[in-house]
Amino acid sequence: MSADPPSYDSASQSLDVADKKAAPSLVKSRLSAHHSSTPSESTSSLFHAFRKKKRPTATEIPKTIFADVRLALQPDSGSVDERIALLKHCAELSAQYSARDINFASLLQQLDFHGHTALYWAIVNNPGPEEGPFDLVGTVVRFSGPLNRFTDGRGTKGFGALPEEDRFLLNTLVPPEEIKLDLMEGPDQPFSVKFKIPMYKKRMMLARQIKLEFIARERMWCLSFFTPANSPLRPKDGSDAGFFEKGQWAASIQLVESMSRSTEMHCAMVVMDQPNTARKPVHAWSQALSNEPLQGGSTPHGKSGNFAFACWWAIFGDGPQGERSCIAEDGSITGILGVKLSRNTTSPKEWPPADIPTKADAECIVC
Repeated sequence: MSADPPSYDSASQSLDVADKKAAPSLVKSRLSAHHSSTPSESTSSLFHAFRKKKRPTATEIPKTIFADVRLALQPDSGSVDERIALLKHCAELSAQYSARDINFASLLQQLDFHGHTALYWAIVNNPGPEEGPFDLVGTVVRFSGPLNRFTDGRGTKGFGALPEEDRFLLNTLVPPEEIKLDLMEGPDQPFSVKFKIPMYKKRMMLARQIKLEFIARERMWCLSFFTPANSPLRPKDGSDAGFFEKGQWAASIQLVESMSRSTEMHCAMVVMDQPNTARKPVHAWSQALSNEPLQGGSTPHGKSGNFAFACWWAIFGDGPQGERSCIAEDGSITGILGVKLSRNTTSPKEWPPADIPTKADAECIVC
């Protein structure tokens, strides 16, 4: 994907400026032990802050470690070497207070970092090849071990010895989806998502739901295909009867992260007809049936009542048994989703914009 992942800072608006600039509370004696593997003390913003903070008390240690890990996960808090050194200090500090039930590996596997683990944010905020592609990720993985029973069990032979039908439902036999994201210049400009879903018909008949997740405009999105009985969301009134007819399959696009900034949007989608099966291939935009506020789930802090806007489509009116020209011989479908963020309730004059293609071409990797 061409879109940059969202920064850890943008995941929580409650993280104030002072907290982002807060420095790890570590002892001076530990700085010298790691001085050779970190940048010069005179040029490091992190090490300047080391001198200013006092050694924490025993009761402050868990909060201090959590705050230090959170700081190390922020991409603008220092260089990769500094952030790795900070994680090493946290591990050493946890080991010293292990008698107080402080387990650093367990802390890193908890969903306390804005609803995710530390490893999640290490991957999302990966600095890129110029600074060492996976140094920070590898450090978090190393400190996260041993993994909990469920995570560790997924890699065992016993877990993989499942019937073929069950392994299919777990997506172990399904080729990966293809997603290509095209962002137009400017934060307020539309973007398009070209996708190819392999084995679409079989997966829908068995699992009743397919989800494609991607990152765009500093938000995390989910494009879902589903049967109305397996709808991932409900409108505020708790009913979806007004959107679908019996036997229909449907699709929706929504924000999936509770910490993503909620916004209204205008969406349209094209599901491509296959030239080898369609008598008259049609590439026309399908406007969303609704752009409704939907009841969101509980936040990581246990609070509910958040609302996010989502767009809905009713597709494949003949249901699972219907033969559709958009389903290829191998069972896959291809399509394009167009999205424009907007605070206005009225659609743009030209929507979808002409810049978003509605037909296949030689440069499209999924059409």
